[in-house]
Amino acid sequence: MIKEIDPRSGEVLRHIVELYCQTGSPVGSKTLSNFLNFPISPATIRNIMAALEDVGCLYSPHTSAGRIPTPAGLRFFVNDLIDYDRIDNSCTSLIDLGDEKSINDVANDVTSSLTNMLNCVSIFMAPKRDAYLKKIEFIKLDEKRALVVLVTADGDVENRIISLSHDTNQQDLLQIGNYLSSIIYGKTLNQAKITLAQEIAQSKFELGVVSLNIAMEGLEVLSSNVPQDKLYIKGKTTLIKEDDKPQDLNKLRNLLNTLEEKEKIYNLLNATVEAKCIQIYIGSENAQEELSENSVVLAPYYDSSQEVVGAIGVIGPLWMQYSKVLPTVKQAAEAISKVLK
Repeated sequence: MIKEIDPRSGEVLRHIVELYCQTGSPVGSKTLSNFLNFPISPATIRNIMAALEDVGCLYSPHTSAGRIPTPAGLRFFVNDLIDYDRIDNSCTSLIDLGDEKSINDVANDVTSSLTNMLNCVSIFMAPKRDAYLKKIEFIKLDEKRALVVLVTADGDVENRIISLSHDTNQQDLLQIGNYLSSIIYGKTLNQAKITLAQEIAQSKFELGVVSLNIAMEGLEVLSSNVPQDKLYIKGKTTLIKEDDKPQDLNKLRNLLNTLEEKEKIYNLLNATVEAKCIQIYIGSENAQEELSENSVVLAPYYDSSQEVVGAIGVIGPLWMQYSKVLPTVKQAAEAISKVLK
């Protein structure tokens, strides 16, 4: 771990990281001299770059080429060299989620904004909380199946398919839906199940045994399958580069599989919720091997009681523009928190 670099060397490293992340090309001493804020000769710059290479911050891909920051150099840059007073935050003002939107709308809007602005994969965990319910409907698909549609107070919609053991017409299903909607309104799914059980115990359910079985199965299938934490992923195509080599394509395939499986991505986001602060994973710092050549920036967001309930972030190249990515992800989390207040 790089513990300390003198201010002049730090300024050189900062410019190398920023230039390389912008251009993708190794940075030479002559190029660098045009960007430094103090007079210094190319020869002196080369000496500083050599010293930074010795401590593991830089490396040279070729003998005569410029230098590229290492993951350790990137970590030092992120921890100690980003000057947030210099960051142009104008792009973050584009994240406007409005005031009255469902969590699905928020998720789609914020992930689309981040992907478009940063050219990275955007990942979002919906709030970890029990949703309050608005209504439930049963729609007959065929003689043996019906679709259960659940709508929450936030406007989220979940649907599942249940089996019909008896010939039940759409009018019967409409009655079941209306009855359940009257007892679940304003309750969580678990509270709705308890209420239904109480109705049965008190002999208040008057729609018949068949309808009762359908109502119970409808709540049960929703309860057992509705994920408490939804994961939204957008921008997978940003990982594909025109100059990818065969070995790069194998790594890309593994990464895309990880995104499809979602569990590992969820674990990353959940770790941010538990940490309650911004998390930055650079290269091999990622616990998942598939992300070892990528960087991940995540930020938690809060509900009206200032409890951390979810996280938002991006997955991008190791050489992402951290000075732009960090404040943008942070502002996206703040925009979500504002909607949830």
